[in-house]
Amino acid sequence: MTLATATSYPKDAFAAHKSRMAESPEPRLEKTAGPGRAKPANDPPLSAQVSPGQGHFQIPHTDRPLRILVAEDNFANQLIAKTLLTRAGFSVLTVDDGAQAAEVCAREKFDVILMDIEMPQMSGIEATQAIRASGGPNVATLIIALTAFGSATERYVYRHSGINHILSKPFKIAHLEALLGRPAPQAVPAPPQTSGPPPLIDEETLQALLDAAGSTGLISVIRAYWRSAYALLADIQDAQQRFDRDTLQKSAHALKGASVNIGLPAISGLATQLQNAKTEDAPHLLERLEICMAKSRKAMTLRLAAES
Repeated sequence: MTLATATSYPKDAFAAHKSRMAESPEPRLEKTAGPGRAKPANDPPLSAQVSPGQGHFQIPHTDRPLRILVAEDNFANQLIAKTLLTRAGFSVLTVDDGAQAAEVCAREKFDVILMDIEMPQMSGIEATQAIRASGGPNVATLIIALTAFGSATERYVYRHSGINHILSKPFKIAHLEALLGRPAPQAVPAPPQTSGPPPLIDEETLQALLDAAGSTGLISVIRAYWRSAYALLADIQDAQQRFDRDTLQKSAHALKGASVNIGLPAISGLATQLQNAKTEDAPHLLERLEICMAKSRKAMTLRLAAES
């Protein structure tokens, strides 16, 4: 979807909105019958994976599918979210960056907004501020940040920028359904942590994608991931040659998020190291990342062949 860059919004309006949010009790949700239905309540937090935010938000009590906007600049992540949400019964629209999200939210009403944080043109925080300050149809819409490995400081900033809740990547439909009060399958306990290097494939994440998207849908998602991953790798290699640290960090961050979403923790871990690396350490980490991507792709191919 292509939209023009959003206009700027007055800072004082958003400051007033934040002041009203700070004075308001934290909203809760309770389960209701039927798919895609939830309403505010005073229940305790639903999940340890859901971090409570501040402010009023409205989720309609309706029989129609909830309408969700996904703001995400990585195509593979977009496809994962859209596939999982559509199969879960939601109506989904995707946009490529924060500016597009702010503009479409000025015209169209959504029930939920899933907002990536690191995006070009306008970040997820800036887009949220614009939406809250606009006086448009989504001033009170539930906005959920999708983030990978956010620090406590970053999460504090998200919650005090107009974002209501935070969901950690990898994106799992059960976490969103719990937040919205929809019935969800019992979560499978995570395997115990080991002290060794991360595996090439996170079986829990991959199986969750397979269960939600089916084998055909998963293959489409993974093909999109590899196209995106190798494009990001090329950007990282080019940035390294030009000593462009800013581009290298942004591309490594994008690769990190996409990889954790698809269930490839070894790639995600090396991308994280590369994002935070000193200049003299970057060439060695980049070489390791290239090898890891080749091994992970081979492992993923063999894993998917087993499902055929």
